Amino acid sequence: MDFVALILYVWISKVMRREGISKDLSVQELMYELKKIKLIHLGEKKTVVTEVSKRQRDLFKAFKIDPPRQT
Repeated sequence: MDFVALILYVWISKVMRREGISKDLSVQELMYELKKIKLIHLGEKKTVVTEVSKRQRDLFKAFKIDPPRQT
């Protein structure tokens, strides 16, 4: 399990350096910023996402990941 975590950590660091994010944030700060997003499940089919800030949207864009959406 530690090996997988290390691979993810290195990949995140690599993307952050490539996109210039590492100048402003550390990996820990990036994780803290994304940890603020909450998914609230209402029943089996309804999911509500807390508001995603511009900074968080920019981070998702840098990693080429779609931000979470409500269903």
